[in-house]
Amino acid sequence: MLSIFDLKEMSESILLSRIMKTLKSYPILREIYDDAFLEDLIRDKFHYDNYLLWILASDAPLAIQILKKITSALTILGEEGMNKFRDKLRQREEPYFHSYLTELEVAAYFKSRGFDVELEPPAIETGK
Repeated sequence: MLSIFDLKEMSESILLSRIMKTLKSYPILREIYDDAFLEDLIRDKFHYDNYLLWILASDAPLAIQILKKITSALTILGEEGMNKFRDKLRQREEPYFHSYLTELEVAAYFKSRGFDVELEPPAIETGK
């Protein structure tokens, strides 16, 4: 099984090939991870906190489970979810990535149960 430490030993072309295989299985993710982003992600392979690279290049059960959760949640939330979570799901460090994954899953959970979900509503005080 591929570990995050193995990534730095792999060539960029092999990493890209592994990622493209993953994205072929989860095509909705291509809307988040475009070619320019993937090139940058792969160039950053020497940073051991590049958790996102591991998720996209690995076939570990945990990585697959995460990709299934993301795909399911984005499907439920539709275009608005895609727009709101695109940058968030590009976080490379594990704590940030999981924080946004939780946010995504909670929104999808409530929407799937019929609740109106407003993603990132403006703050009353500032309007931002």
